Amino acid sequence: MGVTNSFLTKNAKKLAESNKVKIIEREELIEIG
Repeated sequence: MGVTNSFLTKNAKKLAESNKVKIIEREELIEIG
């Protein structure tokens, strides 16, 4: 269980980070536009 939990949290963190990047890119595009 511990291994799968850490694996899931790692994936969740990666997804959250990629989502943050997408949001930041969108905001920057809006500011430029």
